[in-house]
Amino acid sequence: MGNVAVDVARILLSPVDRLRSTDIPEPVIDCLSKSKVKNVILIGRRGPLHVAFTLKEIRELSKLHITSSQSKCFINLLPKDVFSVTMGTSDQIQELLSELPRPRRRLTEFLLKMHNSSDHKTNHTAYPVYHCNLQFLRFPKEIVSYGEHHSDKNRSIVSHIKLATVKLNGPTGPHQQGVIDDTQPLETLPCGLVVRSIGYRGVRIDPDLPFDEQHGVILCKDNNGRVVDLPQISYSFSLSPMYCAGWIKRGPIGVISDTAVDARQTAETILKDLSEFEKRGHVDVLNKRGLSVVQRYLNERNIHVVKFKNWERIDEAEKLAGQILDKPREKLTTIQSMLKTAFTDVEQPK
Repeated sequence: MGNVAVDVARILLSPVDRLRSTDIPEPVIDCLSKSKVKNVILIGRRGPLHVAFTLKEIRELSKLHITSSQSKCFINLLPKDVFSVTMGTSDQIQELLSELPRPRRRLTEFLLKMHNSSDHKTNHTAYPVYHCNLQFLRFPKEIVSYGEHHSDKNRSIVSHIKLATVKLNGPTGPHQQGVIDDTQPLETLPCGLVVRSIGYRGVRIDPDLPFDEQHGVILCKDNNGRVVDLPQISYSFSLSPMYCAGWIKRGPIGVISDTAVDARQTAETILKDLSEFEKRGHVDVLNKRGLSVVQRYLNERNIHVVKFKNWERIDEAEKLAGQILDKPREKLTTIQSMLKTAFTDVEQPK
């Protein structure tokens, strides 16, 4: 379970009036306003100790409907004994928590507190009740449809999903591996909508690229993004001519801000290396003609480049459209509309 899965649950269960002031596009708001979803189940292959979402994201989900007297949202962690099964007795859990890094410890403590306070209660009041279950130790095996002959056009073609039970191998901790328990029967979970959020894995885009197939990342010399030298190419200098950043460098870890920090780190490394080359008077750096050659290359091939000033037009147009709707921005949702706006002057409202 990651941030995307939690975000999907939060949006599906949020009161639509709460979303109108956000930058969610109006067609999406219109669709959500017609939603009848009241129960969301997040499927996780391992346990609470292995979730990939952040404390901020799960805390926001837990606060849904908290100020509303018209509806309530209940969050449960399943199975009911998930903490004892995956982490042991109360004493063992406390000992394990004390050994975790602070961010992971705070997140796990929050989940434990939420689990203990929910007590898997049901509610019988008259106002709408929403449920979000975090179902751990399950592996989706098959999505089953109603078949070709189902006649209700307003009904989802999804009938149910089959889940296998997972058991954890290895010492209790963040590095445990989940394997399907073949001794347990498959479970059937009725549902009308399935949203896939199973993570990201980098792939090799060039056969000559140094690549770690096991972890799905480019092989680097260090944490600064310097790619290891290609063995079939002989370089006359010691510093790497190739760099990478983001998830292809370190794996699918963190949120956008983490990736931005990582990209800046790699960019600073490139500038540092170039400066070092220049100090040495290296011919491969001093003889490079720079951006002008790239621009000529693009012009010869009639390739239109979206420059920063073009992006600023998109940004301005979205914000102006948002002002009319009393929201931060109204997003352009197609590449065609973005490109049209990027190369057209934005008209200010009169």
